Amino acid sequence: MVAELRAQMLTAMTGCPRDLTALWHRAAAELGPSDPLTLLIACKSETYASRTRPVTESVPVWERLVRCAADALEADDPAHLEIVSRYGRWLGRRGEPTDLDNAVVHQRAELARRESALPVRAYWTGTVRLDLATTLVERARLGHLDHTVKAVPSADLAEAAELSAQEIAHRSVVCGHDDLRTWEARGIAGKVALCQALLGPAAGERTTAQARELADQVVRMTTDFMTGRQALREPRLLQGLLLRAQALLAAGRQTEAEAEARLAGELHRGREDGWPGGIDPGLAPLTLARVLAGTDRAEAVAAARRALRSRLDWFPEDSVYCAEAREQLGAC
Repeated sequence: MVAELRAQMLTAMTGCPRDLTALWHRAAAELGPSDPLTLLIACKSETYASRTRPVTESVPVWERLVRCAADALEADDPAHLEIVSRYGRWLGRRGEPTDLDNAVVHQRAELARRESALPVRAYWTGTVRLDLATTLVERARLGHLDHTVKAVPSADLAEAAELSAQEIAHRSVVCGHDDLRTWEARGIAGKVALCQALLGPAAGERTTAQARELADQVVRMTTDFMTGRQALREPRLLQGLLLRAQALLAAGRQTEAEAEARLAGELHRGREDGWPGGIDPGLAPLTLARVLAGTDRAEAVAAARRALRSRLDWFPEDSVYCAEAREQLGAC
């Protein structure tokens, strides 16, 4: 029975994720809700469900699964590790006051635990390392929109840069320099560099020329990665397009930035998975609004409004992500 349920889970993950809900009900009935396989199926089912529902509905689900996993699974069980990681990820994405700080605390503690308890090259150690780097970048970018955040953006970015560099080195050896999984780590490093380019001059830390050079580095990195790849359905490539559009804008290459932002918007529009690869549905129109703010105010305002509407559908009204969209709308 366990082998059959596991095989059905793997089949559903490659075909129709909606079947996982029915499979979880069967596993819970036949094995019990706390059985390791039942919890693994629940984890996979909720991973897909989280992409198509508001973030506020996902965080409590992952909180419950964390409690269930702690009671029923060994600390190094892969399902337990995945559940704990997913919780921290969606907590940060919710973006309500204190969420970014709490996600950083959660992920930092979990990384320390995994580094001491798991093998050096354990997959889930690398996962939480990148999750922490991502949350640090988000706190550096958006902490000014959350009155509870006291962290210094430059310190968060320095830590995120170190974490992503560690993971790039690790994945380059294990997965290969050009592997999509290595790109995840490179993408975080690119976000760090872009934030340093955008935040540095405001803090008097860099000249405009130095900021543009950082942005150009991100453009070169994303261009090298994207060359020869098809971005239609691969979320990490869509992330690359959006990152490159922002980097081109920061580098002063307006026309190229607009072309990339429009392409990313077309590829992102109307996707059934809603939240592909961690890209929230408001990011593409928000990127377009930033790109057009200095050249086409009317279209920039329309794009910013689309971003705000989309984010209000996904995030709490008081989240930093809705505040970011409102801030961009005001800047247009």
